[in-house]
Amino acid sequence: MLTQRQLELLKFIHKYSGLHHVSPNYDEMKEHLNLKSKSAIHSLVSALVSKGYLERLPNQARALRIVRFPEVTSLDGQQTFRGDNVLEGGKVSDTLNIKNNSQVRISFHGHIAAGMPLTVFENPEETIEIPDSFVMTSDKDNYFALRIVGQSMIEAGILDGDVVIMLKTSKVVSGDIVAALIDSDEVTLKRLRVLDSESDKVCLEAANRDFVDQVYHSSRVMIIGKLAHLIRKY
Repeated sequence: MLTQRQLELLKFIHKYSGLHHVSPNYDEMKEHLNLKSKSAIHSLVSALVSKGYLERLPNQARALRIVRFPEVTSLDGQQTFRGDNVLEGGKVSDTLNIKNNSQVRISFHGHIAAGMPLTVFENPEETIEIPDSFVMTSDKDNYFALRIVGQSMIEAGILDGDVVIMLKTSKVVSGDIVAALIDSDEVTLKRLRVLDSESDKVCLEAANRDFVDQVYHSSRVMIIGKLAHLIRKY
């Protein structure tokens, strides 16, 4: 059982991580709970870790990952996603386990690398159901899903095994997290950086200090989508 304070902190971490793709720091947690010391936050976080609701990721800043939720259907009125029907090998069976009567079906294209690029899209005939609030229903054909393989985006809150919902577009700005097609053959998920010093080159930036950023001539890179939503299996 969680105390009211522990539950409130778990809700905040969930909501903050969904908005910012990274967990809040202790100062932000302290301010949200209106507590006076970081030691109180440390005690709450430690309790959530010991009870199996949070996991600390080693050697990373803001490195908290929600492992599971209490047996409730929503937090702050938002659906908690416990999708457990994403099968090994990138295939999807039936739907994600989401209690939501209004859903839409979008294409599921298998794995995308959050690490070294992978050969472009597998399983183009697969589909996945997601809440219609994730997309503009009239424009649902412009969304597709991919399953993350690798660790290069973990500091942006994107973990190995996550399912990302992508919006098909080439209209992106520096700082967007994108699916990039390299040399018409390989696809990877990275943060796009435009190089001011070299206008003919782009940087595909990792969110993991152990990975080297990838710099390419702009002619070798085609943006096929940008990150719209993320779904995590707990």
